[in-house]
Amino acid sequence: MRLLSRFAVTREELPEHVENFVAVLEEGFGQKSTELISMAIGKRLCTELHVIPFKEKSSLEEYLNEIKRES
Repeated sequence: MRLLSRFAVTREELPEHVENFVAVLEEGFGQKSTELISMAIGKRLCTELHVIPFKEKSSLEEYLNEIKRES
């Protein structure tokens, strides 16, 4: 796993290191694709957690911050 080898972040630590996850996505897929992937992850989180309604955000960090605020 590139995240583990590059940033020493395990799967369990991922919620605290989202910026590293996004960096790995951008490295592998580019910025535009990472935005789409982040939006898909955000939509899934909103749907699964039922904490906030889905609204398009510019980054995965924004989704997570809003979910943390509302829960």
